[in-house]
Amino acid sequence: VAQSHISMYVNEVGHNMELVENIAAFMPSSRAVAYYIHIDKPMAKDETVELLVNYKEHYEEMRERRGYGIANIRDGAKSDAHDITRVRRNLKDRFLVEESILKFTEDEIRQVVDFFKRRVCGGLKDATSKLASVEKDDPDLLRQCIAQRRIHWLSKILKTRFHALLGRRAT
Repeated sequence: VAQSHISMYVNEVGHNMELVENIAAFMPSSRAVAYYIHIDKPMAKDETVELLVNYKEHYEEMRERRGYGIANIRDGAKSDAHDITRVRRNLKDRFLVEESILKFTEDEIRQVVDFFKRRVCGGLKDATSKLASVEKDDPDLLRQCIAQRRIHWLSKILKTRFHALLGRRAT
């Protein structure tokens, strides 16, 4: 019963001093976040409360992308709603991802490929199989095309790295 009343989402306080954090976020590993709720007083039956977390500096880049980061507030930096700014941020991120992948070991490549096979490809295949009957202006069509393009890009980088590892091992 309790689990059906637990929120799947928390909001972020950002730099709004009027919002009070009532969720503590801990990262037991680099790939997981554990949340702990802290409410000062007992809640009445059917009472609701907004869950608020402060990710501190770990979330600042996302705040800036959404338009409420320190750089947005103090320096007038633009959010990702501004096309040129979004493209510049995305290219910077893309170069960082490429740099990281080009250092992968064979085992890391295997883990990424396994993840894509288990978690991504099935959903993408289901979504894109319906595209023939989708309207041209449907936002899902655009998102699925972008997803396919990103997977193609990732596969090329992974293939490049894998061939480099094979060449190194052969010598």
